[in-house]
Amino acid sequence: MEENNTHLKTNPYVKFALIMAVSFVVMYLVMFLNVAEFSHIYNSITRFYMTTLMIAAMAITMLISMWKMYPNTKVNVMIIVFAASTFLGTLFLLRTQTFIGDVQYMKAMIPHHSSAIMTSSNVDFKDPEAKKLAEDIIAAQEREIKQMNEMIIRLESKK
Repeated sequence: MEENNTHLKTNPYVKFALIMAVSFVVMYLVMFLNVAEFSHIYNSITRFYMTTLMIAAMAITMLISMWKMYPNTKVNVMIIVFAASTFLGTLFLLRTQTFIGDVQYMKAMIPHHSSAIMTSSNVDFKDPEAKKLAEDIIAAQEREIKQMNEMIIRLESKK
C-alpha cells in the first residue's frame, strides 16, 4: 500500500488521471442539480457526452495552465492531442445524436424539461406577460414529462 501511495505522490500523471475520473463523476452529477424533482433524473448518453466534453476541455486547460507540474512534454502533448480528439469526436456524437434512440432521447429531455420548470417556478416576475409565459412553460413541460415517462415505460416493456 505504501508503494502505491508513493507512486501517486511521485507521478503527477496518475494524479491527473484520478482528478479527471473524479471530476467526470462530480460534473455528471452536478448536471442534475437543476431538476425540479428527483424523479426527473435519468441517466442518458447525452449527459455522458456533455460530461465528456467538459472533462476533455478541462484536461487541456489544466495541462496548459499547470505545464510545470507535468514535466514530460511528450506526454503532455499526447494528452492534449487525445483530449482534443476526444472533444471533437464527442462533439460530433452529440451533435448527430449518435446512439440516441427513442428512450435515450426522452431520458435526456426529461431533466432538460425539469430544468425549465425549476427556473420558471422560481423567478420573481414583475411583468405579467412574462409570468404568464412561465406558467404556460411549466404546464407544457409537466405535460410533456408525463407523456415521456409513459412512453419510456411502454417502450422499455417491449424489450
